[in-house]
Amino acid sequence: MNILNFSQFAWAYTFCQNMQLKLKERLQSDLDIKLVMNQVGKKSITSIIIHNKSVIKNNNKTTKFKIILDIVPEHMSWAEVYQRWLQLYQNKELSEYYVYAPHSNEFFAWQRFQHQLVPLPKQPRYASAFLRIRFEHYADTLEVFTTDQQPFLNFKEQAIAIEEAQDKARAYQAALREKQLLLEQAYQRLDMLERRYQTSKQYQHKYATTS
Repeated sequence: MNILNFSQFAWAYTFCQNMQLKLKERLQSDLDIKLVMNQVGKKSITSIIIHNKSVIKNNNKTTKFKIILDIVPEHMSWAEVYQRWLQLYQNKELSEYYVYAPHSNEFFAWQRFQHQLVPLPKQPRYASAFLRIRFEHYADTLEVFTTDQQPFLNFKEQAIAIEEAQDKARAYQAALREKQLLLEQAYQRLDMLERRYQTSKQYQHKYATTS
């Protein structure tokens, strides 16, 4: 998913759309996914907040989770990002925290271990312990896949997919209107034939009575 040419909000919005289409509707229907803007000092950062509305039972244990993915804008320094991390560090409900800067292709991940958010070592692949997705971090891009190997679309691909769906919908509506028009024309022709038949019967009756 090449996302270097898109803004932080476009990346975040596209990620949310993919989560809805590829994950929530197919693999994890109990997810609650929100796209929000958070204030960090005088600047704002785009965040995707994900948590499960119901609990997951695994080995007779009940697990609730909350995950945040922050998309760093180009004008925000890492010192400011650290302020954001301090805001979240004490949040005991937070299970995983991810930070991505599309403009510099920098990606960081934290997971909660023994009541603390612990940074994960730099690696090419990050698999969420709660979401059925994984992040593939390459030298020039970040790609996201579901656990059944379905790639997330990038902003451009998402726009093309939406346009294609709209084109199909417009073509279906056009075909439906054409069929409706043909049906109306058929009814009009039947009505005309019925009137001609009735008129013919009237003439035949009038001719029979006068002869």
